[in-house]
Amino acid sequence: MASPSNGGIIGVKNNTSFGRDTITSTTCTGTTTLTTQPGTGVIKALVIAGGGGSGSPQGSGGGGAGGYRCVSCIAVCGNTAYCVVVGGGGSGSSCGGSPGIAGTGSDSTFQTVTSCGGGGSGNDLAGGGGAGGARHSYGIPGQTPVTAAAGTYGVTIGAGGTAATSGAEVTTPGTDSEFYGIIGYGGGYGGLQNGPGRSGVQAGDSGGSGGGGALIPPGCSANGGAGNTPPFSPVQGFAGGRGTTQPGNSASGGGGGASEVGADGTSSGSGNGGRGGAGITSCITGSPLSYAGGGGGAAEDVAGGASPCGTGGAGATPGGTTTGTAGTTNRGGGAGGGSSGAGAAGGSGVAVMRFPGATTVSATPSPANPVASCVGPTNDKVAIFTVSGTLTIS
Repeated sequence: MASPSNGGIIGVKNNTSFGRDTITSTTCTGTTTLTTQPGTGVIKALVIAGGGGSGSPQGSGGGGAGGYRCVSCIAVCGNTAYCVVVGGGGSGSSCGGSPGIAGTGSDSTFQTVTSCGGGGSGNDLAGGGGAGGARHSYGIPGQTPVTAAAGTYGVTIGAGGTAATSGAEVTTPGTDSEFYGIIGYGGGYGGLQNGPGRSGVQAGDSGGSGGGGALIPPGCSANGGAGNTPPFSPVQGFAGGRGTTQPGNSASGGGGGASEVGADGTSSGSGNGGRGGAGITSCITGSPLSYAGGGGGAAEDVAGGASPCGTGGAGATPGGTTTGTAGTTNRGGGAGGGSSGAGAAGGSGVAVMRFPGATTVSATPSPANPVASCVGPTNDKVAIFTVSGTLTIS
């Protein structure tokens, strides 16, 4: 049996100053943070996912290598902590295991803002809500800034998905946010357990990011909902995690986030919910803020955690907090799945526009949609829409 290899971000450390770079290595499996130097504005990242394990018994194939991504010119803020998720290597199957299938390697992620509302979550061991779709060009290599002529433009801010009340079968997805033809689509709702006497909605809903799947009877779908629906490049979000299938312990998948899929629920212990997928961090406002993280799935034993470096809510358990945690308002976070209590609401969306400092900009209604001046080293202006309104450029 081949031993698994963890993914990582690796390199040799150089001295900083006068244009020389610092190269930072992170190889520890799990979620950690990378803090930039005070003067850092642009980085280059090499991200490698965990390799796949090998099968058993004799005659089995070798595991595939982890995915390799090398990206230049990623804009970051100085002296700021960013999430790094290092994927573990896939497990090898044990001799005589049934059916001798090895595990896949896990993803590694680092950084990938118009954001729409996150999906709501159901009750009764529901999957986590998917984050709202994140459409953004600021600081993204290869993305052309939007050019808008002088005039008045409508801005629509999507609402977060509603929470399912105790006994209700369904919740709702988040609604879309839009500016200048750029649409961030609502996050999918979390799937609901198929309990006695009701049909349930087992699979997570698709959307900007997909909702997590719930526990289901054999022969039914516990898949998480698809993310990046409809599709865009760069992607606006990722799929939700899969729920467990009976017979087995109850656990639901986490909702997808803007930069990572939601984790699958597992049957470990009495059932462990999947955590929400990671969101993104953007400095478009002049300060680093997180957006569009997925919600954690509910479980009988250990609830799925909120998205790392994101804005999704944590899931719930019957023996603890039975109600899922809501997604963060105006950050497009997905809600955590409810257990025996009610679900939770997804976070509403936000739209952020940044302009050269010489541009005359106003936003209504005020003060709900503020315009800040003197942002960043070039004294830009930033309009932040937390409710629907109008933007005037003159």
